[in-house]
Amino acid sequence: MMVAAFAALAMATVAKAQFIDGADLLAKCKSGNRAFCLGYAAGIADALVTLREGGDVLPKGVCLPNNVVLSSVADVIARRLVERPEARHYTAGSTAMVALLDAFPCPATPKTKQ
Repeated sequence: MMVAAFAALAMATVAKAQFIDGADLLAKCKSGNRAFCLGYAAGIADALVTLREGGDVLPKGVCLPNNVVLSSVADVIARRLVERPEARHYTAGSTAMVALLDAFPCPATPKTKQ
């Protein structure tokens, strides 16, 4: 019985550890070792580009310039967290996506007449 309780506790801890909030991400972005921040930014940016390129099935939204560098993407996300402290309790992923959607919107496409 005790083993089952410890196993359940360990599983709950692992599940929670998979998610970080905006405050955690900002702390990592401000730290001397920005590797986590850069990796997180790359993952979010890649996911958004994948969504954009997903054809008619997936929503559009983020259009990163061809010459954008990863550190700029990370800076956009960190700046959002600095400027909007009220958003830091949301998941880092959702906050990062909103930051990139605002910073790199896709141009509006004209609607075709049917």
